[in-house]
Amino acid sequence: MPHTLPPHVHTWLTAHGWHPARDIGRAATDAIADRKRQLEGQVYPFTYEPPATIEPFLRSYGLLELPHPGAPEVLFCLDPRIAYPHDGEEIGELAENLGVAVFPVGYITEEGSVLVMDALGRVFELHHTGAYFRGADVAEAFASLCGSEVPADAEEYYRVGRRPTWTRRKAPTPPAPTPSAPVKPRPSGTRTSPAPPAAGGP
Repeated sequence: MPHTLPPHVHTWLTAHGWHPARDIGRAATDAIADRKRQLEGQVYPFTYEPPATIEPFLRSYGLLELPHPGAPEVLFCLDPRIAYPHDGEEIGELAENLGVAVFPVGYITEEGSVLVMDALGRVFELHHTGAYFRGADVAEAFASLCGSEVPADAEEYYRVGRRPTWTRRKAPTPPAPTPSAPVKPRPSGTRTSPAPPAAGGP
């Protein structure tokens, strides 16, 4: 993907399996197709066509599990198939509020957040306390994820009165087969962010 990563983000990613030429190919397209079927099987009145930004992102970063630098027990799992049983409504509502299509690209283990990317390449976090903005592009999103600041509320990016780019279905589709990826339980708690590394740490 054509973007410049901050040096500390580049170092973090390469330490955990990424490199600039990485391309998981068919594994990315299969993961997208599995997640699309899973979302459409939830019978909410939305379509979940992945924007053009999704496949390039997942071909480069998909299936990585990235530990937070300051809290390695917190993982950013870049697999769109990791899902809640009924997260399609939240994803569809975020698309409606933003006025552009969005699609899941990963999951945060700490508090059960779903990461989504929109048609503009922006990254948002769907947490049980609300939706949050993680970055205007991949570089900003990774810098936010491996930092310690609480992200901005996604409402700052809502497009009031703008017509969404996705369309509503005339009738629900029947449930699709459940994908093989694990389904995570939704935790309780409040919006937090991992603490930064202790001074003098690695």
